[in-house]
Amino acid sequence: MMPPKSTGVSTASFKAQYQAVLDQRQRQFDQHFVNPNLETLHRSAHVRLLEIEKVYALVQSRREHRLLELAYKLLADGLCQVACANYTLAFFGLRSFLELSTAAVRFSAYEFELREWELGKRDILWGALVNTETGVSVYGKTFASSFFAPLAEETRHYQGLAQRTYRECSQYVHANPGSHSSGQLEVERSKFWFELFDSAATCVLFLFLVRYHSEIGSAIASDDDAKAIFLTELGHFDGVSTAIETGVVQ
Repeated sequence: MMPPKSTGVSTASFKAQYQAVLDQRQRQFDQHFVNPNLETLHRSAHVRLLEIEKVYALVQSRREHRLLELAYKLLADGLCQVACANYTLAFFGLRSFLELSTAAVRFSAYEFELREWELGKRDILWGALVNTETGVSVYGKTFASSFFAPLAEETRHYQGLAQRTYRECSQYVHANPGSHSSGQLEVERSKFWFELFDSAATCVLFLFLVRYHSEIGSAIASDDDAKAIFLTELGHFDGVSTAIETGVVQ
């Protein structure tokens, strides 16, 4: 076997370049947590991250849980990246969390599609998940009416919120002009990420309760932490608090 051609770059030299990148990220990380507003937002987001982990664990025996688990990990990655002012990856992780969580719910109701995805025969396409004209949107009234009727009249708001969040994150995935950053900490851009984080978390918790309450309502009602999460998030809607507390839709 012939030895590789020399590039003229020593190991120490190119490692130093990568170390400089890491050092730059560390400086942004330190500035992020020195900022009291961002530190508060990050702390709150971390709490919601743990809440989502708790909620997703309620369906860990289901086939689609692997998608929910991946979605959670990508959300955690996004939270790390926003702290380093690595905005492209932060928004990518957030969009992926929303998309994969939504796909998991879709696939839970259409197992054939899940199995096709597992075999590499189907892609996850946002438009197919939420398009009310060509199919049943998982954020739509028809879907909610079939699984959890008390929230059927609230779907339009969550459909719009999910669409807006996905669209805003996509600006960074597609490198649209407004997504270009300086590589330095930008407080307003970070705040916007946390705003979209809250929107995405709100959407997937709504979707989770709609889809799974009929199957795990008793498990939610018997778990004080899970019950508190859903009561805080959705308990203000008519009939929903009773369903969460009792595990039964009246």
